[in-house]
Amino acid sequence: MRRLLLALGLGFLLPLAACNAEIPPETLAAIRAGHALLLDVRTPAEFAAGHLDGARLVPYEQIAAQIGALAADKHAAIVLYCHSGRRAGIAQQALLDLGYTRVVNAGGYAQLSKALAGCTPQC
Repeated sequence: MRRLLLALGLGFLLPLAACNAEIPPETLAAIRAGHALLLDVRTPAEFAAGHLDGARLVPYEQIAAQIGALAADKHAAIVLYCHSGRRAGIAQQALLDLGYTRVVNAGGYAQLSKALAGCTPQC
């Protein structure tokens, strides 16, 4: 089952259900500390309209072609987000299929932005 906790070195990356899952505090801490590659897999127009600080734009359909230049280490921590989590899930599966082992679907931009700001799901 894809929702199982991956056996990871730092133990902070957990595959998430797209939009209703709570983002683990460890994942948020890794993003804040810069210990994870943060990838926005939306369109260039969506990215231009607003994105998370430190995020790199890699549209989900281009993830397989571009990931090698961003993360040659297949054990690097990678956090993906999009609008709702659907495209991030597609990108996550593509990376897992390529052998990347520490990939998180952090859901949607608004959800992740609020979580990084310290808001609870009720915000």
